[in-house]
Amino acid sequence: MKDDDGRVVRPVIRVGVVTPWSVDIEWNEDPAATGWLVRRMPGHGRYEPTGQPQWQATGLEPDTMYEFRVLAVDEDHHEASPKAVVRVWTLA
Repeated sequence: MKDDDGRVVRPVIRVGVVTPWSVDIEWNEDPAATGWLVRRMPGHGRYEPTGQPQWQATGLEPDTMYEFRVLAVDEDHHEASPKAVVRVWTLA
């Protein structure tokens, strides 16, 4: 779905399973998006592409706060939505 400015709407992130070493996140699928970009901080210095509205971050440190940023891309592979952000603590 596109907003009034013609951009794909901001993804709505939901947190799934959280362990000491991994975090699962998912977000709403949007037919106007052709894919999504996910960035983990600390960790990845750049966005990683995914074609599915989900992501599993692995290799994490226990009892650590991570921030995940997700944005949709359009058919031209341009950043097409405002970024959505969620912060999650891994289990101790």
